[in-house]
Amino acid sequence: LVNDGAKECSGVCHRHSDMEAPAENLTSLRNLTPGQCGRVVRVKGTGAIRQRILDMGLLPDVLVQLERVSPAGDPLWVKFQGSHLSLRAKEAETVLLRLE
Repeated sequence: LVNDGAKECSGVCHRHSDMEAPAENLTSLRNLTPGQCGRVVRVKGTGAIRQRILDMGLLPDVLVQLERVSPAGDPLWVKFQGSHLSLRAKEAETVLLRLE
């Protein structure tokens, strides 16, 4: 990345203001129970796993419903925007939601 003298984002600009909710109002996708819904606030972490989740469409403000969880707890099946997706529990932990 080229630094053109601009300050790095502090996360408090208007672009991020809706994502600065108190932590007690957020939960991870992994913590939902089947049938529960939440709106994506952000995807934690960096790297390939985070990018893969974003590429699949789990973007901020998307409504997600947990459909079911494997008896062993891994994987989880979710539904959003007419799509169905299976995620590992570790991946689901990185998706932070505001409950609906």
